[in-house]
Order: sequence, then C-alpha cells, then structure tokens
Amino acid sequence: MKLIDPPQTQQNPLPLSDRPSPKRHWLPKNWHIHLLLWIACLLVCLPLLYAMLVSTQSNAEVVTFQFTPGTSIARNFWIAMVSRNLGQYMINSTIQAVIITIGKTMLSLLAGLAFVYFRFPGKWLVFGFVLLTLMMPTELLTISLFRLVAGGLRWGDSLSALTVPFLASATGAFLFRQHFANLPAELSEAAQLDGSGPSPSSGAFSYP
Repeated sequence: MKLIDPPQTQQNPLPLSDRPSPKRHWLPKNWHIHLLLWIACLLVCLPLLYAMLVSTQSNAEVVTFQFTPGTSIARNFWIAMVSRNLGQYMINSTIQAVIITIGKTMLSLLAGLAFVYFRFPGKWLVFGFVLLTLMMPTELLTISLFRLVAGGLRWGDSLSALTVPFLASATGAFLFRQHFANLPAELSEAAQLDGSGPSPSSGAFSYP
C-alpha cells in the first residue's frame, strides 16, 4: 500500500506594507551604562558649577548655602579683576605654561636623543641619576630649590623663578629615551642614506 503525501499549499509571503514592523525602542541598548556615565559626569562637574554659582553671591548669601545666582556678580568680578589683579595672574600663568611646555619638550627630546644615539663617558651614570630623580618626591626639593632661586640666583619676584626650574624633566627624558630606543636601527640607517644628516636622529621620522 502506497501512502500519498497530502498536497502542500504554497504560502505567498506578505507584502512589505502588510508585515508587522519591529518594535523600536527609544532607549539605547546599554542605557544603564549611559545613565551611570551621566551621573559620574554630573558628580565631577558639580564642584565647578557650585564654585561658579558662589562667585556671583555676596558673603551673606554664601553662608546661607543657597543654590541660586546671587546679586553681587558685578562687584565680585570687579574686585577679582581690578582690586586683586587677577588678569595679570592669568597672563603670568599663560606665559609660564607656554614657556614650560615648549622648553620641557625640547630639552626632554634632546636628552632622549643623547642617551640613545650618542656615546660619551659616563652616559649610563648620568642616566642613572635621571632615574634617581624620578624616585625623589617634590617636597624634598622645595626648600633647597627656594634657597637656590631666591638666595643664590636672586630671582625672587620674577618670571624666571617660575619657569627655569621646571624646564628639566626626568620623566620626559626617560619617555623620549624609551621611544628612540624602540626604533629599529635600519630605519635610522635608511634615513642617513637618504641624506637626513650626520646624526641618526636628525630626521623628523624619529620624532614622536
């Protein structure tokens, strides 16, 4: 006896207009992570926002801990900019930051090049002293640095006292030294063959 399969009916697919559309959620997939990040950003920015709010209040309004803008914004900014000469402090800070950034970068770059590409007596001893300064806390050098700058060099009340002692950086010299030490020797040799200069480091290819 032969079994006959029932006829199969061909189902036509629904047109695109009749198909049920997938549900679209207005929340992102990882909405809880975004929420935590927003809360963290708010907590970080809250002290700065409160400081800006307090700058508009008078002394009586500050002690009441009110979270609304005060009525002394014009007077407070006049005292800060004119009476306390805050504008000159900001100019000094800008000049100091620019000089230290450029000077520290250039000196650290040259120190890293010297430790890698040049041979001179006592190179590893000097490099050891550089590493030794990384382990010395800044508080240990504060008094001696003040005596040197104010008493020995007589740089008191000058911009040189704020910039020159901070131009040398053991951390920067070490980082540049590690960068140049990781460059392959073939790269510097190829640069010399291309006429980059007598020094293997004279080409801009080696600069980070």
